[in-house]
Amino acid sequence: MYLLLCVCAIACFSFMKSCNAAVGTPEVVYSWSILEFDWRSEDQKQDYIDDNRYIPENNPFTGIKIYKGKTYINVPRWRLGVPSTLNVVIEKNGKPFLQPYPSWEMQSVSGNCNTFKFIQSMEIDPNTGFMWIIDTGRINIFPASTGSQLPQNLCPPKLVIYDLNKNVTVLNYEFPANVVNPTTTFLNDIVLDYVDGEARFAYITDTFDFKIVVYDRKQNTSYFIQDLPSMSPESPTAGNITVGNISLSVGVLGINGIAISPDFNYVYFGPVAGVGLHQIPTSLLRKRESSTATSYPEIRKVGDKFTQSDGMLATQAGRIYFPALSVNALWRWDMEKDRMDQDVAEGDVIMQTQEEVVRNDDTMQWIDTLGIDENGCIWFTAPAVQRWMTGNMDLTGASGDNFFIWKVCVNELGYLQNADVNTKAAANGGNSPVSRMSLFEGLSQAPKQCEQCLVIQFLYQLPGADQLPGADQLPGADQLPGADQLPREDQLPGEGQLTAADQLPGEDQSPGEDQLPGEDQLPGEDQLPGADQLPGEDQSPGADQLPGADQLPGEDQLPGEDQSPGADQSPGEDQLPGADQFREGGISVTK
Repeated sequence: MYLLLCVCAIACFSFMKSCNAAVGTPEVVYSWSILEFDWRSEDQKQDYIDDNRYIPENNPFTGIKIYKGKTYINVPRWRLGVPSTLNVVIEKNGKPFLQPYPSWEMQSVSGNCNTFKFIQSMEIDPNTGFMWIIDTGRINIFPASTGSQLPQNLCPPKLVIYDLNKNVTVLNYEFPANVVNPTTTFLNDIVLDYVDGEARFAYITDTFDFKIVVYDRKQNTSYFIQDLPSMSPESPTAGNITVGNISLSVGVLGINGIAISPDFNYVYFGPVAGVGLHQIPTSLLRKRESSTATSYPEIRKVGDKFTQSDGMLATQAGRIYFPALSVNALWRWDMEKDRMDQDVAEGDVIMQTQEEVVRNDDTMQWIDTLGIDENGCIWFTAPAVQRWMTGNMDLTGASGDNFFIWKVCVNELGYLQNADVNTKAAANGGNSPVSRMSLFEGLSQAPKQCEQCLVIQFLYQLPGADQLPGADQLPGADQLPGADQLPREDQLPGEGQLTAADQLPGEDQSPGEDQLPGEDQLPGEDQLPGADQLPGEDQSPGADQLPGADQLPGEDQLPGEDQSPGADQSPGEDQLPGADQFREGGISVTK
């Protein structure tokens, strides 16, 4: 059985590589020289420009997520003059526009803390249609060289869950100040952790305060984990990123990108100012208590990425995708390959297999955030942050477009796809190892465009080397049957001794109910033998035919008293035949 499993795993793994190694042709889906919003009217646009609610050059985009064919985009309020921080892309006359989502009213900066202030990123749960939105509550954290140089702390930082299907707010949670500092925080990126069929935890990176903020939806509470060695900038120089001939120093930026394994057992993260990739078990993040430590033994470094990166994304093929900022490319770490090559569990894997996925030196500058659709295609934003931040961006359009949204199909499922099924009613703290999900169940749930993705998911779910029986648990050679214990060829039935299928009675050869004798076909009373047909007295044996006295058994041959059956061995009254069971007329009749 185990040999068969291993053979199947090897065969499937080979298929996985041939299927998933092929990356589709990347394409630019949308691009702008300067972001265009879907204004209600030209008068509205002019009003926003007149009172500095809209300063066109202060609007780059960062976050991106895809749901049911719609593209959702964040425009962070890094500076003043951003009219809408959460948007959906629409097209008019073949041109893309950012339509404020869910409305213009929800984008108001002044007054009401129920509106959106500064959204850097979000996550969409494809199983429910819920968008989990992180709102830092502060604006102008990277001020322009002119104008106000101070951040504006407008409202408490919060997490909003919005139902994209019903267009209603499901949750509006404000983080307490002892968890998220409203005057220093920069809530940056988010992943969801499924437990027992539901998205229960949100893990959010705080790039300025160097920690992971945890929200527990079931308990409606929040706390944080802070590990300064892994969540801080690695060094002042580690944040010097050069793209082309432009350098940008991001030495103050700590933990940023975050990803979670599809079995929801481990979270991966790293700072912008650095190349290290670190792993933390979700068992630590779920402990529901805030804590800061010099170091956590559970947190470990798995390796160094090729270069500094920003957002990250994990897929069910066991790969983690990340930007390679200094070389204008999207890269990936094949974690599952390394795990299998090293013959270790995920908690011990070391990052070795890194490879470039796509690259473009002109239009993939500073890949920021990654999203994935239900068809196995990765979408990402490329806003050329190094040019925008340093004032080296031509916004007139004379030099071409500046902001790009790319799509590349990798034929892999996102970490959240089918998580409501994969994690339901499980034993390990509510999570079900993906290995228990049937390949055929998965195929029935997958979109047709990515059926091969389920093969990858199934493979990732196979037991690891540490879950298979060791050599000492397999039967030894002396426990297997020897050749002399197996039947010889001449002991097996020959072909001529087997009954052919056409010689066995078919269903149509069995007697039907109408072929059995009816009651009128049984012999009547007049057909039974009469008294004159019974043997007469002259036919009875004569005295000379009876045994003589010398032929009868002697007294010493009769059973003794001790051999007679006891009362307890005699048949009970209920075991004697009833009167209705005696023979009548030579036929045994039961009445």
